[in-house]
Amino acid sequence: MKLNIKKRKPVEQQEKEIVGKGRKRDASQTIAWLLIHLAGLCQVWGRMTPDELKTIQTTEIAVGFNRRVVVNPDSVLNPLHGRVMNNIRLMHNKRFIAPEIKIKYAITAKKANALYPIYMYARDCRLDRVRDDSDLAYKGGLLKYKKEYFNTLLELFPSIYGYVSIWSDREDSFFSFINSADVKEYKYKILASLLLLTEGVDVPLTANRTELVLKKVGCSKVHFRLRTQPVKLDNPKDRHPPRRKLELENSAVVDLVDFFIKNRKNEILKAEGYTVEPANYEEFKKGEFMNSPGFLIQTYIYHCVESTEKMILFIRTVYDLLSEYMAQNEAGSGIEAPEEFSIEKTLAKQAKDVFDHYFTQTSRSQVGLQYIDIALQAEVPLYNHGVDYWGELLHLELANDLLPTRKPMNSLRLLSSFVLDVNLPNDRPVYYGDILIPFSEFIDCGETALLGLFCWAAYDCRKNIYTADHIKSASEKLKSFFQKHWNMYGNVSKEMHNEWNQVVMHLQSTNVRYLRSDENQVGPGIVNLMYAAAKIAGIDEMPGIEGFKRKIEEIRDERTTDKVRRLSMKHSKKNISEKEKKKMEEEIRKLIDAKEQAQLKNLILKLKCAGRQEENSIQLEIKRLEDEIDKRNKTDLNLLVLCYMEKEDRLKEAISWDIEACLYELVKKIALDKNIDVKMSRAYKETLIHGYSDIFGQIEISYSLNGAYEVNRMHTHPYTYRFRIVPKYKSDSEDEPHWYGKFKISRSKSTEATRQIACSFQWLQIIPRVTEKSFIMWMLNFYIDNSEQIDMFCIALSPYKAHDLIEKAIGDNKKRINIDMILLDPLVHNRRHIRNTVHALLIYGIVARLGSSSALRCLADNVMGSSLFIEKKQQNAMFIPFSVITVPKHYPHVRIDESVYEKTHSFLYALKNTLASVDVSSSIGSTLLPVIITNLMVQFRKTCLDNTYYSTLQRFARMLSNRERSLFFDILIQQKKTMKNIEIVVRAMREVEKTHPSTAFGCHSNEFLIWIIGLACSKHRINFAYNIIKGCYDLIDLECPERTRFGGHYSKWKAHFQAEVLLGRIKDIVCVESNEQSIERFELIYRLLT
Repeated sequence: MKLNIKKRKPVEQQEKEIVGKGRKRDASQTIAWLLIHLAGLCQVWGRMTPDELKTIQTTEIAVGFNRRVVVNPDSVLNPLHGRVMNNIRLMHNKRFIAPEIKIKYAITAKKANALYPIYMYARDCRLDRVRDDSDLAYKGGLLKYKKEYFNTLLELFPSIYGYVSIWSDREDSFFSFINSADVKEYKYKILASLLLLTEGVDVPLTANRTELVLKKVGCSKVHFRLRTQPVKLDNPKDRHPPRRKLELENSAVVDLVDFFIKNRKNEILKAEGYTVEPANYEEFKKGEFMNSPGFLIQTYIYHCVESTEKMILFIRTVYDLLSEYMAQNEAGSGIEAPEEFSIEKTLAKQAKDVFDHYFTQTSRSQVGLQYIDIALQAEVPLYNHGVDYWGELLHLELANDLLPTRKPMNSLRLLSSFVLDVNLPNDRPVYYGDILIPFSEFIDCGETALLGLFCWAAYDCRKNIYTADHIKSASEKLKSFFQKHWNMYGNVSKEMHNEWNQVVMHLQSTNVRYLRSDENQVGPGIVNLMYAAAKIAGIDEMPGIEGFKRKIEEIRDERTTDKVRRLSMKHSKKNISEKEKKKMEEEIRKLIDAKEQAQLKNLILKLKCAGRQEENSIQLEIKRLEDEIDKRNKTDLNLLVLCYMEKEDRLKEAISWDIEACLYELVKKIALDKNIDVKMSRAYKETLIHGYSDIFGQIEISYSLNGAYEVNRMHTHPYTYRFRIVPKYKSDSEDEPHWYGKFKISRSKSTEATRQIACSFQWLQIIPRVTEKSFIMWMLNFYIDNSEQIDMFCIALSPYKAHDLIEKAIGDNKKRINIDMILLDPLVHNRRHIRNTVHALLIYGIVARLGSSSALRCLADNVMGSSLFIEKKQQNAMFIPFSVITVPKHYPHVRIDESVYEKTHSFLYALKNTLASVDVSSSIGSTLLPVIITNLMVQFRKTCLDNTYYSTLQRFARMLSNRERSLFFDILIQQKKTMKNIEIVVRAMREVEKTHPSTAFGCHSNEFLIWIIGLACSKHRINFAYNIIKGCYDLIDLECPERTRFGGHYSKWKAHFQAEVLLGRIKDIVCVESNEQSIERFELIYRLLT
């Protein structure tokens, strides 16, 4: 049987469909999504609290057969087993990083006017596939098993939103099947059967293209007989009756079940060590248990079971099946055929062995409670130290091409489709009355800000889930969103942005403003976002918010205020002519009076139509405005600008306080804990082209540390949500802004939190290591050990040695690399170490001359696919070296144009961070790192052609720590061996100096050589670096202009020695006393330096 997800379309075909799926969305997909959503996602699927874990551990499963049993704490039925596996992120690493899966992503670096280039990242988890046979390092039966294993993994964990998830919107998926109305009743029996198959029990489960059957043992009855084909659906593409029927084959279910059946007794698994549970702790650390079918179904059950009650129900289902199979040994009679009796007797023995492992006497429940306490002790410091798996609760970025959702206009569509027989394409705008309804894509600034706010408010740190159940008045859309995405982490995918737009669109409130006439793209101003948040949360009363409209009108637009500020500063300069000053003064006064002039114009028009009763009041208001303008005209310009700015600052400060107070009341109604702080800064007003005015600025919302500590002392390091949305304009005349947004949900930083971080390492050291020889305890000890490793990293600030991990995985067997040992490491997917991991993998791949299909190359490819999580500086530090070591040919989907790195800061941090993570003494790094650093130095010089290059290189020298400075020198000379790399760098410097001469930096290469000589003259090197000192000395160019001296070299380069001292130390090395030419050269260099 070949396990392939049934009739999946070729990747190329699906790519084309997905690119256009938002533009032309199949109605059947929407219908299926709604059916699945309503049928299978009506409950919160969350993890369990410590009390709930203990409830399950102490619950008596049954008292029959003269037994009083509870779940064996050492078995996989203990939900703590799944919790610890999830904390280590085992399935995440298998799903997103394992080299056998080809993840679908693309990265492109584009030029930008800002400090850093723009990295365009495209990711589509739906297109992830098992790699081709030629790209897998397996043969024969093992190759067949591996392909089936990873196809099953993708079926069980589609993870279409970028985090590990079992949710799927495919009608023929296993998820849709077990949550369908006809099957849901037997869901736990199906899962229990698959689990027992992985334990070697010969469960009488069969599957074919039409039905799935679980027979009862010893009789002709069945537990269930289920169709493996979904119910026939109307084809939504048929617009004319009679409608045709669409029958969907569901072979994915059949193939998945067949995978577990046929691998119940697969000798390959035993030979490769792919057992359900490893034999000892050393075997566990190899990670090969993750390749077993048991690992897949155990993890699936953890994600699938909805609550404590459902978990107990599932455990009892397992108990009942095992009891049924064991009973056959006692109930066997002579009537049965010998062969059948033998089979049932074997089944009874298998069931008895698994039963004894899964269940135990009630007295053993105390051991399970001890396990839970130890696990929770380990989680406390891991939560508090702040160096967790992702660094942020979620990584939020704007979606630049979000798909709008249509307003319901059934009559228009029906008219066009059925009456006139005209089919309007889904991606075309239409007119609704006099309003044009556009369907172009948009940037979701407001939507992203609201998503961050509700994620922060919905996060329950006690259960480590998202839930909106505490917001009683919340809209059904909001509750459904978090019911579905209770387990999200990492990057918020575009698919999730699109689903969140379903929550925010069409809020049917006159107070909520949208930037589009189809009620998509909510206005991103803070007051409007408060209205939208209140509507989504079902909050009717917002005290104080109604007064904001008047206060906003009093404040001037920031573009006007900023222009007044710039003109005023320019007007105050001495080199401006009187004519220019007069013109600027007129413009400044015109800007300051613009609001009153506009009011005057409106009042004059109103006066023409006013009645006698209104005339007096209008004339009085006109007189007041004219007097105010006349008074300003008589005021000194500097005083006028000062008063204008002070008034604006007062108004901004006042509205900031009002927004803080109003937002505080709003957030208090949606947050899980009520001890909160709200701060607003950088407030200002903008009026957009749509006539919509609002306040923009930075908002910071957090739980107060003391309040969080009182609620739960475990979580003394709560999360803070901070966001800022800025409309930017390229010029004063531009009307449509370019949106910039920054969103971050990160841990709070305070004195108390810092103290907790410092204490966490000691806390970990006193956690008892369990001596029980069981799978769950090996996982728990591994979890504690690696928490300690992370804490040591945090305290010592030592670089993470990805090279060491690779060499350990390679071991003595160069032909067979244990990738699973790498996947077990908790820092592999840590966003702070992605760059280190990728560099180490790429460097080893080049040194070992591995092909594009090698496991380490593919692993690097998948780790790189997670690079969106890292910060801009870290992205530069990863991709600049990537672009100079000729690796892109192995990864065509990563397109890095070297021309984007024209900013000196890019190279500055690339060099600095590369040095911070390398180990030049390792066998992996010693060969290629000199080439990388040399190429970076050369590319730095050839790319950055303006004068900022020189000061940036000096800044690089000053930034280096003593370790990094020493490392940089060792890399360039390749461990005391050669001048070759220094010569290459100096040659590149001089080529640019000739073609792009600079009067201020004419002989910068000489300064670089003097700095290298200074590094060589340190007390640790001078005895062996004679050849380097002499080589650099000989490269100094004496033809540089006399005006180009090395004055200030000591401070600019943070040199070890003053020039006079340095020359005194090297004179005996570089100068031959009997050679006049040598002495003359030395004296000339001395004059240049001093």
